[in-house]
Amino acid sequence: MARLDIPEKVSGTGIFGLDVNVPDMLVAVIARPPAYGAKPVSFDEQAAMAVKGVRKVVQIPAGIAVIADSTVIAWKGRDALKSNGTRALILI
Repeated sequence: MARLDIPEKVSGTGIFGLDVNVPDMLVAVIARPPAYGAKPVSFDEQAAMAVKGVRKVVQIPAGIAVIADSTVIAWKGRDALKSNGTRALILI
């Protein structure tokens, strides 16, 4: 069967889910612990909030979510968290 999407992918005109942008859309990125089962012990929420465009920082089971106006701003906010370490959960 012929692949009808190949010409758009090759020419760069194809539209993917990541390309979609709606008015007032926010983006979230997650800072994850370095090891499976680890949890953040502490992080500098105020440092992330100081990045212009970061709307909220939320601790979630998978790590710390940074919600911002764009992907690049969310990445900068995540990098500003300055996570101070993790503690491992012992799973038996």
